[in-house]
Amino acid sequence: MLCNLSESYMMRLSLVFFLALVVMKHTSEAADNVSFDETYVVRCGNDHISKLDQGREVQLSLDFISHPDSKPGNHDELDFEFLGTDGPVYSLQTNIFANDNGKREQRLHLWFDPTKNFLKYGILWNHRQVVFFVDNIPIRVFKNNTRLAARYPSQQMSVEGSIWNIWRILGIKWEKD
Repeated sequence: MLCNLSESYMMRLSLVFFLALVVMKHTSEAADNVSFDETYVVRCGNDHISKLDQGREVQLSLDFISHPDSKPGNHDELDFEFLGTDGPVYSLQTNIFANDNGKREQRLHLWFDPTKNFLKYGILWNHRQVVFFVDNIPIRVFKNNTRLAARYPSQQMSVEGSIWNIWRILGIKWEKD
């Protein structure tokens, strides 16, 4: 989905986010040597995936059209959502879906300008917790509370990054160039 942002802003973001890589590392309690292919299936965007460290690490590149065509009706998903803005406040939202149930958004205002440097975004997901990272700094921890009847991701995953047209949230509209 393309966003309705100013061309110069989108060019800056596209350079940063296209070249910035989302790093996801799945850590198993049983072993750290589990390869990506043993636990995940790529459903779309094969050309946006690089496997490192004998397949134990995966880098995903983002661009304007990185988005799955469809999702199963009962899916789990972890999201980094970059909310568009003209600055100086830059917002990042994370979301967690379990069994097609989201409503676990958490938004924070970044303490830096994400358009100035290349950054590393990461997710640690195991049966105990989901941790979202920016440059190896944990920004969100979501604990597994299934014993309290809370839903927790437990099936095939989709990790997504997107740039949202945030006018719907903050009332900002960008001019078209």
